Amino acid sequence: MPFARKIPVGGWSNVINAVTDTHGPSWRMIVQLSDPIEAYGVYPGGQDGNPASRFYDSFVDTWSTGKYYRLWFMKETEANDKRIIGTLTFTNS
Repeated sequence: MPFARKIPVGGWSNVINAVTDTHGPSWRMIVQLSDPIEAYGVYPGGQDGNPASRFYDSFVDTWSTGKYYRLWFMKETEANDKRIIGTLTFTNS
């Protein structure tokens, strides 16, 4: 496999971190259902999931060491927040 690399993580096929020699979990997220919601997550496969991208494995080391990033749950009052870089609008055609 041209895009595969050996990643040293614990776990085996019948536990939460179900890792085998050829595959394992990708998206990891921890959520505290409080008010406000607090959540952390990490996805190792790049934002677009394209294995040919030079950014594809940017977060693999973060993922393999069990580290997470705080996730932002946007509120309606934050619609003009500077963190928003674009929007998608869906229409019925």
